[in-house]
Amino acid sequence: MKEINFKDTRGSSLFKIKNGSSIMLQALDNKPVSITCRYIDERSFYLKNARFSFKEFAELVEQNSCIFYPEHGTAKTYEIYQIHSDKEHDYKFMHYSYAKHQFHAKHYTKVYMGMMSEQTSLESIFYKHNLDYRPFARKMRSLSVSNVIVVNDHGKSKAYYVDSFGFKEVPQFLQQLNQTKHKEYAR
Repeated sequence: MKEINFKDTRGSSLFKIKNGSSIMLQALDNKPVSITCRYIDERSFYLKNARFSFKEFAELVEQNSCIFYPEHGTAKTYEIYQIHSDKEHDYKFMHYSYAKHQFHAKHYTKVYMGMMSEQTSLESIFYKHNLDYRPFARKMRSLSVSNVIVVNDHGKSKAYYVDSFGFKEVPQFLQQLNQTKHKEYAR
């Protein structure tokens, strides 16, 4: 039986599913939707009834801040959080040693979601989201100091503060984010 091998925009493998299986496709701040996929050849597949090349599909989801994963599985993804644009916080664009005492997930909004291959690094995400032709450029600022990148690696998540030089792991961000979500659901 043929397998459908999903790839990122650089051609690196993300995951495989069997022909006729479904993926979950999720846009920013929306619930995932199950869509059946059918193998055509090594370069293309049907997503429901629409024909896509793997490269075309990867570019489409990247430009529109979407993620996708096997219906009965997981994939490696990332999320970018930026400080709310409607609120001024003393630590916007500041290094972590300055921000650590006021840093809190409630000051942030998720502005992007994307796919990661095993070759994707935090540095490559930073580079990609600082290009003039970066994904989702009209809807988010370029990635900068004080932003947070959350890496979801097959069910395990880690958060990283974009610092002046490199990235600082901030596990409290995920805890605070979960507390904020629980408060919203309780309303």
